[in-house]
Amino acid sequence: MPTAVDFGAIAVAGIVAGSAYLSNRSANKATTTNTVVGSRLDAEKEAYERARKFDLETIQRQDAEIRELRTEVHSLRIEVAKLQGFQEGKDRGSPGSDTLGGV
Repeated sequence: MPTAVDFGAIAVAGIVAGSAYLSNRSANKATTTNTVVGSRLDAEKEAYERARKFDLETIQRQDAEIRELRTEVHSLRIEVAKLQGFQEGKDRGSPGSDTLGGV
């Protein structure tokens, strides 16, 4: 016939088994949560890197366009200055100007 010690041992074994089950369940839940959080973190990091690369490429492209435009503006300013000098020479009646005063 079972004694009180046997019932105590059975109770302790039941508590240990229950604790082990709940501990395993909690560990599985934590692993799943860590995996989900890790996956989200990786996805966000990847998205950030793609956006940063796109921004840097855009900035470099725009810098190149600005350099080209500045070069073009500089050339146009030189041409305008030449044309203004030519026009001033015509208005003064320099040799080769027509008789209508530069019209």
